[in-house]
Amino acid sequence: MRLIIEVAAVISGAIFGVLLARRKGMDFVGVFSVAFMTAFGGGTLRDVLLDRHPSFWIQYSWYPVVVFAEAAVVSLIARFPGWVE
Repeated sequence: MRLIIEVAAVISGAIFGVLLARRKGMDFVGVFSVAFMTAFGGGTLRDVLLDRHPSFWIQYSWYPVVVFAEAAVVSLIARFPGWVE
C-alpha cells in the first residue's frame, strides 16, 4: 500500500513540476530538473528526518526513469495551445 501512495505522490509531483517549468518557458533539461526536484523533494526530506537509508528513490531505481518518461510525455502534451496557460 505504501508503494502505491509513493508512486502516486511521485507522479503528481512530477506533473506539477513539468507544468510549472513549462509555464516558465524552460527547455527539457529545466523541465526534467524541476520535475525531479518536486517529485522527490518531499519524500527525500521525509527519509532524512526519519533516518531511513537508502532514500526511497535510490532504493527503487526505476523512479527516476518514470519521472524522465513522464517529463517527456507531459512536456510534449503541454505544448498544445489551450491545454496549459
